[in-house]
Amino acid sequence: PPVALSAFSAASISRVHPMRQAMAAVRLGATGFIIPFLMVYHPGVLIVDQAPLTVLTSTLACLVAVTALAAADQGWLIRRLHPGWRLLLAAAAFGLILPEALSTVAAVAALTLVMTVQIVLARRERAARPAALAAE
Repeated sequence: PPVALSAFSAASISRVHPMRQAMAAVRLGATGFIIPFLMVYHPGVLIVDQAPLTVLTSTLACLVAVTALAAADQGWLIRRLHPGWRLLLAAAAFGLILPEALSTVAAVAALTLVMTVQIVLARRERAARPAALAAE
């Protein structure tokens, strides 16, 4: 993509492989690529001649979709994500792009599942950490 030109310049300055640097730039900017699609399928984000509830739900759907795609891309939400959870988050992000109720409900259910698992695992790790420190 044209955005990667700056990545090639940065690669030559930092003396790293240009394609690896360009792919890292694309991965970091991938969430920005879905924003135009979100604006098409959720016109409430534009706040032009829309009801306040439509603006709120569209904005919330877009925010959650971008967050889910960024977490899937980076592999981190509350804690490190397993590759299967990353795929589920990416699918949920793309499900939130579509304005159909079925895809939105499925995406929210998937996001709720991933968040619940992440919270439970983080609490278990936090509870196990002081016990491990006391044993030393």
